[in-house]
Amino acid sequence: MSENTETTSDWWEVFHVPEMADLFLVRSDPEELEATLDFLVEELQLSVDDHVYDQCCGIGSLSIALQQRGLHATGADLCSFFIDRAKQDAKQAKVECTFRCEDAFQFKPDSPCQGVFNWYSSFGYADSDARNRSMFQRAYESLRPGGRFALDVPNFPGLMRGFQRHIVRHGESAGNSVTLIRESTLNLRDGLLEQTWTWLTAGQPAVDRRSQLRLYLPHQICEMLKSVGFENVRLYGDITRTPLTIDSGRLICLAERPRNR
Repeated sequence: MSENTETTSDWWEVFHVPEMADLFLVRSDPEELEATLDFLVEELQLSVDDHVYDQCCGIGSLSIALQQRGLHATGADLCSFFIDRAKQDAKQAKVECTFRCEDAFQFKPDSPCQGVFNWYSSFGYADSDARNRSMFQRAYESLRPGGRFALDVPNFPGLMRGFQRHIVRHGESAGNSVTLIRESTLNLRDGLLEQTWTWLTAGQPAVDRRSQLRLYLPHQICEMLKSVGFENVRLYGDITRTPLTIDSGRLICLAERPRNR
């Protein structure tokens, strides 16, 4: 067992490490970033000066870029050092995003939004379906009538077909070389993707973290969205709007809050 192993029932409260931002959250491909922004602006029907909420924002890369396009972005994440970095990056970019260290199961922005998005696999953390559904409920409550929600998660059928038990990723963080070793298992009895992440940073003890992700089939996510009040749910396999198939690696859902509610 590596040093500094952390476990908790709410595993995400102690899961993140600073190195994760540099290896997973920095958006280093400008073309992919612009394509993602174009998709969100179009599908959420965002216009200049609209309020948009980035649910589980990480280091705020999308929020900052949307603010640069003339929107008013609020981002929330429970990881304090991600939020600290988001604020620093926003200051460096000379934009005034609102970043809050908050629990997305509970948090709503102070004013209604035209759009809400939950991007890059930040849904399904809890064992409880009701608790996971509450994140959709907060998204719904954050929207003004007629507003739209976008969700980006792994596509469970595609994940199973191309399942990777073991990955190694190399990178750099704060001037140090970093290696991540990630071991994954599918707990089919409980419907969970269970992973152990071992972080090897030069000059530091190894750090283990454990995570689990509740695996929902596309129709189950549709049902959960509708159960909190969303309508007109649409599914894509990627941001080019390719139809969702069994081989799709991603599941992108779009849903609307009714105009009369």
